[in-house]
Amino acid sequence: MRSEHYPNLLVEAEPGPEIVTVAIDRADRLNMLDGETQRSLASFLFDVSHDSGVKVVVLTGVGASFCSGADRDHLHQLADQPEQLARALSQTRQLLLALLECPKVVIAKLNGDAIGLGATLALFSDIAVAAEHARIGACRVQPRISAGDGGALLWPHLVGFARARQPWYRDDLFSATEAAEMRLIADAVPAEALDAVVDDCARRLGSGAIEAIRDSKAAANQQLTRLLYSVLNAPGLYERPEPCPMQRTGAAAPAASPQVSCE
Repeated sequence: MRSEHYPNLLVEAEPGPEIVTVAIDRADRLNMLDGETQRSLASFLFDVSHDSGVKVVVLTGVGASFCSGADRDHLHQLADQPEQLARALSQTRQLLLALLECPKVVIAKLNGDAIGLGATLALFSDIAVAAEHARIGACRVQPRISAGDGGALLWPHLVGFARARQPWYRDDLFSATEAAEMRLIADAVPAEALDAVVDDCARRLGSGAIEAIRDSKAAANQQLTRLLYSVLNAPGLYERPEPCPMQRTGAAAPAASPQVSCE
């Protein structure tokens, strides 16, 4: 699998021959997902699903951000084109289905903030591990877009309805440490340990009983897939976008969180 086949993505066979790392490569846009990038990532997930030589996929971002959500400029261009906007929202949902239905183990390595659609990508992955400085949130109030990309499904199931409404209604962001304590993600580790922790996890999974793991994943995801289709059939609401503060380059990061053991 070669990066040139997937625009705006970097694809590398590391940290092992049966492990592929795919990184969203739009660092100048905080790895926001425009239409081309979403199509590219969906295409990658489809191709890797049929690659018998790959057991584990690591999903991450280039630079300081994991993924800061959908590209608001891209959506803004479609705001007065309802058919094209509906097509773009459908494309986003197809990306999430491709991620959920991918038979490979997908590890989200949160090297930085995961906002909006970026948070949904992380939560739809099988395992999410974040650097402690990373933040996770919906960030939908100021951009004026509903949680129609799957977040409406997963957040309540992971943290309960009362807690899920907090990021939806107020654009609150959780630190990686808070997210791990809430069981949104598997763990939060010091930034300097992130690569080693994820590499070790990927190698252990890749050397394990991968067929049993794959079957367990498929069984566990059957209900999620059915629920996701019900969410995706609901209309996605969208109004004129304003940039989420976390999508502005140079947005202040919170104070460092206390260290969390990954043992």
